[in-house]
Amino acid sequence: MRRSKMRSVFLLLSISFYLSSTLIAQDVEAVTDSLKNFSSKSVKVTGGLSASNTWYFVNGINPRKDALQWLLHANLNINIAGFNIPFSATFSEGNKEFNLPSFLIAGISPRYKWATLHLGDRSLNYSKYTLSGHNFFGVGTELAPKKFYFSAMYGRLKRAVAEDLVSQQSLDPSFRRMGLGFKSGYKDRNNELSVILFKAYDLESSLALNPIEQEVLPGDNTILSVIGRKKLGKHFSIDGEYARSAFSRDKRSDLLTTEDKNAGNTMLGLHKARTSSSYKNAVKGGVQFSTGQSRIRLDYERIDPEFKTMGSLFFNNDIEDITASVSSRILKGKMSFNVHGGIERNNIQQKEVTGNIRAIGSLNIAYNPNAKLGFAAGYSNFRNTTKLKAQADPFNLVDSIFLAQVTQNASFSANYNMGKENGNPSSITLILSHQTANSIENDIVLLQTTRFYNGNLIYNYRFINKDMTIGASFNGNNSIVPMSNTLAIAPAVSLYKGFFEQKLQTTFQTSYSFVYTNSLASAQVLNFGVGVNYNFLKNHVVSLNTALTNRFPAGTVLSNFIESSGTLAYFFRF
Repeated sequence: MRRSKMRSVFLLLSISFYLSSTLIAQDVEAVTDSLKNFSSKSVKVTGGLSASNTWYFVNGINPRKDALQWLLHANLNINIAGFNIPFSATFSEGNKEFNLPSFLIAGISPRYKWATLHLGDRSLNYSKYTLSGHNFFGVGTELAPKKFYFSAMYGRLKRAVAEDLVSQQSLDPSFRRMGLGFKSGYKDRNNELSVILFKAYDLESSLALNPIEQEVLPGDNTILSVIGRKKLGKHFSIDGEYARSAFSRDKRSDLLTTEDKNAGNTMLGLHKARTSSSYKNAVKGGVQFSTGQSRIRLDYERIDPEFKTMGSLFFNNDIEDITASVSSRILKGKMSFNVHGGIERNNIQQKEVTGNIRAIGSLNIAYNPNAKLGFAAGYSNFRNTTKLKAQADPFNLVDSIFLAQVTQNASFSANYNMGKENGNPSSITLILSHQTANSIENDIVLLQTTRFYNGNLIYNYRFINKDMTIGASFNGNNSIVPMSNTLAIAPAVSLYKGFFEQKLQTTFQTSYSFVYTNSLASAQVLNFGVGVNYNFLKNHVVSLNTALTNRFPAGTVLSNFIESSGTLAYFFRF
């Protein structure tokens, strides 16, 4: 079995390198000339370095952060004789309050013409069904000579996380996950044909103790995908992708017998077929007509139930979509719109008790009748997986970032610029938004729905000769979760003032919130912030930002507390 798997991988690599070998050889002479003239080449380094330290104090509730925490970050690009070497690194100490470890995120991607090498913490995007922008720690490469290209990666997709029953931060236990991927093909302006192999697997030995409260199984995933695109004539084009995923829910389960194995369940010898293995397909295709500033497109997508890729944070399955979209610019370019709609159904294999057919769509419109006035509106009920951050407010015990599936999103904004052409400009802006989302835990979309409603009315007035801007706003936020409805209304004011030709920049802002829980007044909250940035020696910046929050309870449920934090940071750009 192992020899068969190695032969398949070797065959794929051989084909990929053969397609690009002749073109690679053509550039060897150019590389040699560059190295010979290295002494005459200048070395150029650009980027920046930063260091920050955050302090925190609270009285009246349990701490939500560590008292002191520091962070280092570097972002560099080195150019040597035509070689570009971008490098980035971030390092932070551990968070003791929530039992989070220190971390170092560092990566480098040296590039020369069409060849790129990735080392460290990097990310690649192969396709939606395979490797979709997932971070990995390891090694990768991208070769794109002329119209052929080849990409490969190998590294860690996920750290091993042991179960921690006493941590304040709820981190799901998981095995260490490794990933291996290849993408190769031909691509030009009008055509594309690509082949993708992606494989990921969990290391069952990476956890010393099995989790007690949560069952965690080591998985194994192999995906093969083919992508194609073709332009037909001047206005038409077609594109599509087909992917087949083999996923073993528990890689410790028994292997299939020799009689039960075939090319389909072994994925041409690349997957170990087990009793816990499932095999699912995903396909999408589209036809597009484009002319001038207009575009019409028809799309079809079908994803089998339980189709899974370990190369994405979360993946929707058991859906079939048929959609159409139209986009254009009209009214002499003053208005642009994009309309996308169709039908979506689940339970496509009729294995569930109930199914659902629903209309899906999105609409985005922007209209600027003149230079002073502008409108924008949008709506979507497409399922979209994203990371949502709980607002840093006094009502949440812990600021958190969680994975969520947004099912509805609507927004409207209007902006009016006032003031004469040579006078002090001012503007007034109205922003309204609504979002409906469901949390995702352990690859399961929870049925508890959270709704967010936000409204902001903002006024700004700028004194050009004094380098000063004043602002006033009225903000409203309504968060509706099961068994709780929280409404916060907050007027706010802000001030910006620059000194010494903007070398010294100062900001001040304050707000006072009135909070209602389930229609009853529950608290009033004072927020106060001050920021100072000082630029010196052209490329150096020192900044100080402080914030103070004081909650005054209006009833007996919430307690009074005062919380302050600040960050001192240094930036060096070159």
